[in-house]
Amino acid sequence: MCLCALILLCINKVVINKMSSTGGVAGGVAGGVAGGVADGVAGGVVGAIATSKGMSSIQIMLIICIVLLVILFLVVIIGIGYFGISIGLISTPKWVPNALKYETRNGYKMVGTTIEEKTGINVQECLDYCDKDPNCMSVSYQVSKKRCILNDQNRESEPGSYSEWEDWDYYGKADIYSKFPIEQEGRMDPSGMDDKVFNKISKRDCLLKCVKNYKNGCKGFNYDPNSEECELVPIKYAGNELFFDGSKPVKFYSVV
Repeated sequence: MCLCALILLCINKVVINKMSSTGGVAGGVAGGVAGGVADGVAGGVVGAIATSKGMSSIQIMLIICIVLLVILFLVVIIGIGYFGISIGLISTPKWVPNALKYETRNGYKMVGTTIEEKTGINVQECLDYCDKDPNCMSVSYQVSKKRCILNDQNRESEPGSYSEWEDWDYYGKADIYSKFPIEQEGRMDPSGMDDKVFNKISKRDCLLKCVKNYKNGCKGFNYDPNSEECELVPIKYAGNELFFDGSKPVKFYSVV
């Protein structure tokens, strides 16, 4: 409301006053409407600033309008980045569950690939540090002493540095898309997420829907490449074969 009022006041001061000075009828009508809505909301603030700074109301309003537009633009961009709305290069959600982001191996660690070590922090804090470091490819975490080691290699890139260690756990960064291999040609029963059906979207976007609904129970999805229909599913394939129908002409992708 305040933003609208300030913009209206800006229009009133910058444009409509000029029209009114020529005696135009439109200037008088528009000026009354815009001024009546906005002047009462922001006129006092603008006048006070103008008086203290020695600037005209028009100059103050122009500055305020520009600042508000910049703020609005930043809010939209930040919102897009957080919720993972696909526009241009922005297509991956900010939040990805660790179950998808990291491959976990208990009783293993990386040796000789340390880039940073931290102590006295829990596993989540350790993984958060790795998330923020683009050079971090894996984490070795010692449970008993709360030791966190960030590594610039993982078990795939440097298998010789990966070995068994008691009291240590290994967390390797993984491509979230590789966590959804093709399990079977067929359809898994989506009961429990029947309302999570999306039409005319790509397989990648269907996967992203599941990632963003991971907290709500999504463990996989049915995807029909012909109709481009996506169904989110609350169960994995393993252990739930009775709910799988292999006769359906779709493919089921499940979290490993």
